[in-house]
Amino acid sequence: MTDTNTSIIIKHGTVITMDPALGVLRDCDILIEGNTITKIAPNITISDASTTRTIDATNCLVSPGYIDGHHHLWQQLLRSVGSDWSLADYVVAMRTCFGSLYTPADVYTATYAGAIDLLHHGVTTVVDHCHAINTPAHADAAISALAASRIRAAFCYGLYANPPLPDPFSSLSTADPAFTPAARRADLARVLAQHFSPDNTWAHRPLVLGLAANEPETAGAAGIADEIAYARSLRLPLVTAHVAIGHYDTGTLRVVQALAEERALGADLLFAHGAAWTDEECAALVRARCGVVATPETEMAMGMGHPVAFRIVDGWGGEAKVGLGVDVACAVSNDVVAQARLLLQAQRARDNERYAEKGRGPPLVCPRKAVDVLRLATQGGADALGIGELVGSLTVGKRADVVVTACEDVGMVPVVDPVAMLVCYSNSSHIRTVLVDGRVVKDGGKVLDVDWETLREDVRERSERLIKASESIVPELMKGISKEEDNFDEIMRKLSEALGAGKGEL
Repeated sequence: MTDTNTSIIIKHGTVITMDPALGVLRDCDILIEGNTITKIAPNITISDASTTRTIDATNCLVSPGYIDGHHHLWQQLLRSVGSDWSLADYVVAMRTCFGSLYTPADVYTATYAGAIDLLHHGVTTVVDHCHAINTPAHADAAISALAASRIRAAFCYGLYANPPLPDPFSSLSTADPAFTPAARRADLARVLAQHFSPDNTWAHRPLVLGLAANEPETAGAAGIADEIAYARSLRLPLVTAHVAIGHYDTGTLRVVQALAEERALGADLLFAHGAAWTDEECAALVRARCGVVATPETEMAMGMGHPVAFRIVDGWGGEAKVGLGVDVACAVSNDVVAQARLLLQAQRARDNERYAEKGRGPPLVCPRKAVDVLRLATQGGADALGIGELVGSLTVGKRADVVVTACEDVGMVPVVDPVAMLVCYSNSSHIRTVLVDGRVVKDGGKVLDVDWETLREDVRERSERLIKASESIVPELMKGISKEEDNFDEIMRKLSEALGAGKGEL
């Protein structure tokens, strides 16, 4: 939407609605009035063309905006730093080094640039699980950046502390030892009152406040339950947490089981990863209407186990609330469609192996379809966040979060199966137009109202400073700091001490 337009009409597109009642509609129009989809039909006529912008979607795929349910946007300044890391490398380097170096201005630039990149990739909704809040000013910076970007978002305030750096590097640290757990809770209440009152709900605003819980390894199930209770006392719409991280899970935490026994599970909870969940825990999550987010690329690359998404979808069908996320920008791109594509082929490979293990020869059919992962990237993600009635599909009455993908260049012609084309062939360069809440934020292939030249130099300069500082603390950090002979339990013990107490060395 612009200042002069009160409505937008998208004409002649191939509309992939992700609404089961509508399916894929060829040569179809979409009318948007204000921030809402009001009509989907061929050959829509409008009464006042002077106040309506027309977007010609001939030879384009029109789809819902993608949902990124788990992302640490502050790491945008460190792209490619962790692409060859194990999870052990990541948690040690990010959580006890890089996270302690960030200034509020670093957080702003990283969050803003990350959100802009997500919009460029057609992501219209993101959950920012922010664990770089070293001071109250860091939280304010992240919130301001998200608001400036115009993306739909939940800013999930991380309660845990990055540890202050030890001497002789303490002068580089922005982590404040006085910013205690009690002070963080008080600041969360301050942030709610200052930035999100009076209506901190998805229905009333595109940017809401949530909570990112402490790590279960440091807080324990009882600590997580207490944080959930605190978030609910503030009436926050979302609480998110990392849980059951595959090979890194010791098998003794069973956080979801403990929360279920305490009757603490609910539809306001969003859990990331989960490869180590028991079947009983998966069932408990579904019964309680909790959301689940799989981040396929980081989970498979960093040893977190096979993505849990289809295990839950296959087991519980339409009752499951499962979406996708990018996770760490320091290791992977901000492309949710790439996450969907990777998950599709990884799951097909696993399905085929299981078929062959039964002695039935090679598989003759491919039951896992492209639409299955597109659903996770759209409606499934919206359901996981608890906003499935608001976004996730192109349906009359829902908010207008829309992506227009052009099928004009050599890589996108011909279009025989529109859904397969979107999932298996498209990338950000094909996305012509993006709308968030009825407002055009990307047009002509570029995100609007962004001074990219200035932002680009700011990102480069801040990244260079952070890398130099980190390498003065841990030489050759980007090569990875874990060794085969290291004792995993000892590394995790030291990490837990550092994170749990807000101090300690690795």
